[in-house]
Amino acid sequence: VLVLIRSFKNPISKPIFTIGVKDTDIPRDARQRYKRAQSANILLNSMFSEAGEFYLEMLESGLISPGFDTGYSASATTGYVMMSGESDNPEKVLLKIKNDFSSSASVEKSLEKIKNIWIMQQISQTQTNSGTALLIQKGFESSAKNPNPSLYLDEYNFIQTANASDFLQTIEFVEKSLLLSVYSKDSN
Repeated sequence: VLVLIRSFKNPISKPIFTIGVKDTDIPRDARQRYKRAQSANILLNSMFSEAGEFYLEMLESGLISPGFDTGYSASATTGYVMMSGESDNPEKVLLKIKNDFSSSASVEKSLEKIKNIWIMQQISQTQTNSGTALLIQKGFESSAKNPNPSLYLDEYNFIQTANASDFLQTIEFVEKSLLLSVYSKDSN
């Protein structure tokens, strides 16, 4: 049974919400799945990271609290985007995300900006030995079966060769699938 919106009442100080979006067109080829995951995570991190304009706009307007989190995950049979955080108005957050994702033209215009934000967030960590060590550790932890200590370099190579269509694929599936939301509200 598909439930579009499900609410739970809990005694918490601020409503917690999670938005899940299923990727219905998973590439069969492992390299294409990897490319999809990279572009989705880079796009989401650029939009929703603490340095992202979209995140800052929602935070400054009081729509969300610090700690809003996103990510994309995929396997051979399933893929999804998860977004979660705290908000007094989860429905308004969902509407804002829908409206922003439906503006795919803005992603094409801001591709270089997305790339630069990612580079500043990720590669700037290599300026110190401890930052580089953390990136290598992240690669080791990325997969129990196939640890990849050079993951950050693979991601950098991807971002340098990515084009607008790589990011637009993410926007298209999020935009057309952004129907399912699960959130909880306090008992007030």
